[in-house]
Amino acid sequence: MIFKKCTEINANDEDAWFNLGFNQVDLKKYEDAIASYTKVLELHPEASDAYYNRGLAYYYLYDDENACSDWKRAIDLGDTDAQQDYDNICKK
Repeated sequence: MIFKKCTEINANDEDAWFNLGFNQVDLKKYEDAIASYTKVLELHPEASDAYYNRGLAYYYLYDDENACSDWKRAIDLGDTDAQQDYDNICKK
């Protein structure tokens, strides 16, 4: 994967980590995606889209607790996409 190579060249490339996580979700490599999004959040703790996408990866692993926690944080940071998933899954 090109984004994996980019992270090897520059471990502080937030966009490369984000895109790597996105591709890992597409490949159903959810644990790897969680690690990639966690790296994004280490580099940019206010990245609401990383919280949202990491929440999706947790959700795909049937980890609703962590998914809801990440979606709530994304909402708090202003991510409007997270609200629908949070309402549908976390407010049961």
